[in-house]
Amino acid sequence: MRRAFSGYSSGKLGENANAGYCDIVVGQTDFALELFLKATQANPCVKKLLIEGNVLDTWLRITNGERKLCGLGPIHKTNMELWRNKMECELADVIIVASSVMERHFLEAGYPQKKICVLNHGTDIYKPMRRDDGNVRFLFVGSADPFRKGIRLLLEAWDSLRLKDAELLCLVSWEILAS
Repeated sequence: MRRAFSGYSSGKLGENANAGYCDIVVGQTDFALELFLKATQANPCVKKLLIEGNVLDTWLRITNGERKLCGLGPIHKTNMELWRNKMECELADVIIVASSVMERHFLEAGYPQKKICVLNHGTDIYKPMRRDDGNVRFLFVGSADPFRKGIRLLLEAWDSLRLKDAELLCLVSWEILAS
């Protein structure tokens, strides 16, 4: 980033954020609150972008519902964690999310449409994806929260489809094995 943008600076988790005067500040969910506050103090007009935003109470409801179906106990968040999440989302000028589902969660929670920006992950499903050996490899990445991301539904669909010449790779937490 520094090579491409001469004014770019970054900080590591746990360090005091270098949020002197700047025009745009980018923070990731769960780690942006102090950065947003410092940047706004230095420049009240700073634009604040929140990456991978989520509505934590909605996230908990969905995740814990899936965890229950998989035989696992619920995840609990403290009131402070819920408050921090809400403050980050409220302070952000733009919340960048990875799907229209996340966008819907923000809209249902009362956030304005103009504040939400969807940047979908994925691939062109119409482009041929067969490997040289003729197989198709599917990849599921859900190490942070595979239950909310639909691992249970994916595995049910995979079992029912019984695809030939296909493989499924799952990059998930070890907790999946206990479910």
